[in-house]
Amino acid sequence: MSQAGEKESVQLPPRPDRLALATAVHIPIFLFLATVIAAVLLIPGETVQVGRRGGPYTVVPKLPAQIGVLSVTVPLAGVVIARVFRGTYLLWATGHAESPGLVLAPGEIITWQGKQGLRGIDRIRVGMAVLTCIGPALYVWWLVHIWTGADPLVLKLFWSFLATVALGATVSPLMSNAH
Repeated sequence: MSQAGEKESVQLPPRPDRLALATAVHIPIFLFLATVIAAVLLIPGETVQVGRRGGPYTVVPKLPAQIGVLSVTVPLAGVVIARVFRGTYLLWATGHAESPGLVLAPGEIITWQGKQGLRGIDRIRVGMAVLTCIGPALYVWWLVHIWTGADPLVLKLFWSFLATVALGATVSPLMSNAH
């Protein structure tokens, strides 16, 4: 614990990185809300059972149940979309407002200090390239498995959402640490 007179400095990432991460966080939330909206709109039949798991269920007409759920999820999805657009706009605006970092003077010579061509590829980079391909390959395999099955559309949307969030949860931290 710090004393009241001392201030601890916390090093935050640059503003564009914070905006990009905040914008990216809203996308899975929107996908979840879109899945709920699609599931509610695609309810089969004229009635739906409403109740708690393990408790009594009440059969109600489909339209009032849809209106009740959509009256909450559609405005929430609108707020999330507005936040994504606002974050994207701020990211674009701050990207154009920054001054360039290193600028070369006219006639300045640049010297290459790395290995050229295929000599720059070593065992570690080949291993990292193979490991980097495993995640997206499993993601595509999972989506193909989901969409070629005989499950209802609502379940396909849910499992696609889950697969996307699972991949995003592993990729987002890696992208936020990249410089």
